[in-house]
Amino acid sequence: MKDMKCSIIPKFLTYLCVHLHFQTEKWEFLGGSKRSHSAMDLVRTPQMRKRAIILFYIWFVNVLVYYGLSLGVSQLGTDLYLTQFVFGLVEIPARTLVLIVLPFTRRFTLSGFLAIGGLACLLMLAVPADHPNVFTGLAMVGKFGITASFAVIYVYTAEIFPTVVRQTGIGVSSMFARMGGVLAPIINMLHNHSPATPLIIFGTSPLLGAVLALALPETADRPLPDTLEDAENWDVRSAPILGNLEPDEDFRSPDSSSEKQELQHLAS
Repeated sequence: MKDMKCSIIPKFLTYLCVHLHFQTEKWEFLGGSKRSHSAMDLVRTPQMRKRAIILFYIWFVNVLVYYGLSLGVSQLGTDLYLTQFVFGLVEIPARTLVLIVLPFTRRFTLSGFLAIGGLACLLMLAVPADHPNVFTGLAMVGKFGITASFAVIYVYTAEIFPTVVRQTGIGVSSMFARMGGVLAPIINMLHNHSPATPLIIFGTSPLLGAVLALALPETADRPLPDTLEDAENWDVRSAPILGNLEPDEDFRSPDSSSEKQELQHLAS
């Protein structure tokens, strides 16, 4: 019995040391550093700068097109109240679809929905003026795509920015989004001079955002960055220590009856 206890104790101590080492590193990442961070840290390093600029642009485009289509309902040539009701109703399936596809991928989900919104707006340019129902249908498809991408960008942004600047990053992104909201009605006013201009802007800007979104890292099923260094080394960052431990035969659960009996003796 004494020999069995001696053989189990080193295994337990080894596991305990690994666990304490991991907790120490985690503490250093989350609480060990007292350095304060500002909005400048979002663009201080190359990778963070690239991702931040892309995210700022996508937030800007989402709100620009979202409110541009919503405020341009009166220019579709159909019943104003019915169209506005359907424009609001289309957001339900858009957000529902996001809940289904978002767990698989963030990057391609965002890029795909932005592309749908942009292509629908550009296709509206090819619809004759005597087909208002087709024109309105494409506008609803565009609203569907932008609404879905708007739902994705909230989650995606929070996962890309590291913990130390996450709230700051979302706040600055929201600031750029408000700029899009301010410009949306102004761009709609261009319809009086050139009916195609607002649709070109609302169509090309999401397509550019769809391409830029492909340059962002995938965050689905990956550990989130805690520090700026984690975000900068995203592609080479290893998984947590305990997650990388291979099941050594010293740590494997006992499969044989003799090992089970030893553990039962120790428990008693």
